[in-house]
Amino acid sequence: MTSAEKLIVIGGGIGGLVAISELRKVNADVDITLIEPKDFFEVPWSSIRGLIDADVAHSSTFSLKDWTEKHDVKLVTSYVTSMD
Repeated sequence: MTSAEKLIVIGGGIGGLVAISELRKVNADVDITLIEPKDFFEVPWSSIRGLIDADVAHSSTFSLKDWTEKHDVKLVTSYVTSMD
């Protein structure tokens, strides 16, 4: 039995989530861990409109816990301070 490939993604912004989504299309079996200090994703460019439109404000964030569970990703809510 071989062990699954492992990948760590640092940062749960647009780049990190797109990278995970695209990788899942290529290799559904890779073991992915996402390290992100926040427990939510936020669409930064919608924040100004969100000040005047409650629907935009509400839909401009979502739970990273829910997203990572849906995409079979382990979420570590923490900062990366160094790497070896």
